[in-house]
Amino acid sequence: MIDSIATMIRAMQTLGIPVLFVEQLPDKLGAT
Repeated sequence: MIDSIATMIRAMQTLGIPVLFVEQLPDKLGAT
């Protein structure tokens, strides 16, 4: 699963999507 997350982050970086948004996701999932 870590590999898929890393791939997703890499894809988002390629698309220009802020990684900060991605870094906040684990906190939101953890809060749930």
